[in-house]
Amino acid sequence: MLKNTENIILDELVFEQLFKTHFQHLFNFAFQYLPDEDIAKDITQNVFVKLWEHRTSIDTQKSVQSYLFTSVRNSCINHIRDHKKYNSRILDVELAEIESGIKTDNFEYIELEQKINKILGTLPDKCRKVLK
Repeated sequence: MLKNTENIILDELVFEQLFKTHFQHLFNFAFQYLPDEDIAKDITQNVFVKLWEHRTSIDTQKSVQSYLFTSVRNSCINHIRDHKKYNSRILDVELAEIESGIKTDNFEYIELEQKINKILGTLPDKCRKVLK
């Protein structure tokens, strides 16, 4: 029973050393893909959590550093894919079709558009981007 305890302590020490050695480099790598510090940190931390959770099934003959960088890159790409914005060309075409059905000389339409733009101007940047 003592050997299991020694292995757990050794695993924790090795993991802690890996974290201290590689976290900043992996964070910088993630930040190149996603220029948002919080998201880059979350992704980097999640990679370490997955490493810890799967530590018994990871091939120790392969480079752990390579595994970490590949995991961060894949996680960043998945995040970008899952959070990508609408294709602006498609959205522009859809808006043009909607606007073509509305007469631009209609004063109510122009007044409504001005009110919307005024309200959008008062919102924080991220909220405004989401609504647009």
